[in-house]
Amino acid sequence: MSILHTVIKVETIESTNRLAKDLVEKGAEDGTVVWALQQSLGRGQYERGFFSPPGGIYFSLITVPTLLRGQDTPLITLAAGLGCHDTLSQTALSPVRLKWPNDLYCRQKKMGGILSEFYVPQHSTASIAEAVIVGVGINVNNRSADFPEELQNLVCSLSECSNSRQYVLSHLLDSLVCNIQKRIAQLVYNRTSLFSEWQNVDYLFGKKVQYSFKGSIRYSGYGRGINELGCYLVLDEFGELQPIIGGQLRLSEGNI
Repeated sequence: MSILHTVIKVETIESTNRLAKDLVEKGAEDGTVVWALQQSLGRGQYERGFFSPPGGIYFSLITVPTLLRGQDTPLITLAAGLGCHDTLSQTALSPVRLKWPNDLYCRQKKMGGILSEFYVPQHSTASIAEAVIVGVGINVNNRSADFPEELQNLVCSLSECSNSRQYVLSHLLDSLVCNIQKRIAQLVYNRTSLFSEWQNVDYLFGKKVQYSFKGSIRYSGYGRGINELGCYLVLDEFGELQPIIGGQLRLSEGNI
């Protein structure tokens, strides 16, 4: 996989993932990046809104991973998270961690998230048969105070975790995209190593968590990392390892 990429920059857009899909239909190729300075209808996991104020970095990467298919999209999310970690951990003064399946955390607060979508073009003008759109949103130069009041105690930014340093977003974008591409390629040639590295920065490992599905809490347990399929493992109250595919994991009360 090439680490070359073409960047299409817009000021404000509803969703970079949505525009990326439109561009695939019109012939955009592997490595095309849609970058927005602000999103009005950013989306996260399970169609939840993703608040995207100015100062953050919001982009979607069109990728055609060699030897990977639609069923591997969850693994691509894990790889993309590790690629983002590669960039952010070089500059943040506090450890950056990955919260399964798609969140970036620092100082026990959310710094960003990833939404990967498998996409099959509908029109003959498309130059590729299928793609994965990797959408990334990271709080960079903004502050917690820029978010709605109900979110301010839950989020952080790269600047806040780096002594208020301000970043050149274009430089950060280039590093993020290159590292994401490298990590996705690693899924093909050395998946075991990638999973091992992901485990080393697992935000939930060893912590008490609650697993819920469709809003209903199913059980509590302790985080135990991911398996070879990319499922998250929870050691439940009966001492059984439960593989999590969908749903949501939250920290239980009493975690540090």
